[in-house]
Amino acid sequence: MADWDQVKEWGRIFKALIPWLFGLFGIHHWAYNKFPKYYFMLLKIFSKFRDTKWSITTTLVVDIASVASVYSELEKILFQRYSDGHCKRKFNFNNKKMYECGSFIFTITDNSDMGNQKVNIWVNIPQLNVTVNNATNYLRDIRELFHEIELQIKPEETYYNIDIFFPNTFNPFYGLMIQRLGSEKIEYFECRFPISALVKRNYELKNRDNNFLRVYKDKITINETSFDALEETALRALLLE
Repeated sequence: MADWDQVKEWGRIFKALIPWLFGLFGIHHWAYNKFPKYYFMLLKIFSKFRDTKWSITTTLVVDIASVASVYSELEKILFQRYSDGHCKRKFNFNNKKMYECGSFIFTITDNSDMGNQKVNIWVNIPQLNVTVNNATNYLRDIRELFHEIELQIKPEETYYNIDIFFPNTFNPFYGLMIQRLGSEKIEYFECRFPISALVKRNYELKNRDNNFLRVYKDKITINETSFDALEETALRALLLE
């Protein structure tokens, strides 16, 4: 009899809590849709999606007369930086070269065949597997490499681009933007906003508002003229800060 009384008591308690539970759920739903900080906080607590693939491209603008020497200097920098024997040349064409250096693959190409006086040389790191645990180390290593490249080669201009692909198209930024509409109603999506709105530190660069973070369905894209600013933005995106 005592056990039955206890069951009834728990029943009364649960019945009294039902309005509160519905109220809390309503507050949660409202905050989830209205406040990005709350949305990202829940993702950080409950989500394990943060295994991503990155593609990083650096554009070096140089004079056409210096293209051959730039290729030579780039190879020298890679072999010196990864001097433990983990850097190997995979193929070597006139305007396309590939190196495998430790965890990184570098593909170097240019547009010198266009006949312009100024040539773009692209240094690409394709499809780098990144987790929340190794992102900081990878970005630090790449930043130090590109700082050395800028110091030694002294290009006239330098541009950095990174694409961060999320697995299973679960892009948290895309989800934040379209959660009210439903993804099945979106055929194409792109949203962009200046990185200066995210990164408050002054990197003393011109035209900062021309550097954007773009949000697509399955990825985000960051364009910068400073790898330091790109690094900070990428970490904020991966760590959901």
